Amino acid sequence: MALHFLAEAAFDDLLAAWRHYDDLRSVDKPMVTKLGPARIQLDEARARMYRLRSVLYPTDGEREAVIATALCSVLDEVVHLNASHRVGKNSDQLRCICGELVATSSTCTPSLTR
Repeated sequence: MALHFLAEAAFDDLLAAWRHYDDLRSVDKPMVTKLGPARIQLDEARARMYRLRSVLYPTDGEREAVIATALCSVLDEVVHLNASHRVGKNSDQLRCICGELVATSSTCTPSLTR
């Protein structure tokens, strides 16, 4: 199974950020003024990859927390949304990774994993 092009791009970004950070750390006396921003970039790349991976390719444990499974028309891919995607605490709407709102009561199909 091939990775979705967004996940592939996020993975490439994560590898580039990690290599850059690792290169800066391997210098005898790394400059904090360069290391700090590189670490922030690495953390952001890691978070982006995690968000995409958990929505597109959830683990078995993450599948148990899925509230709705829907076809994202922007990504043209099935996405698995959990409570962290809720818009507001008691809302019946979820925000897809693409930014679109998904109503759990009408436009989503029930999770295929339950």
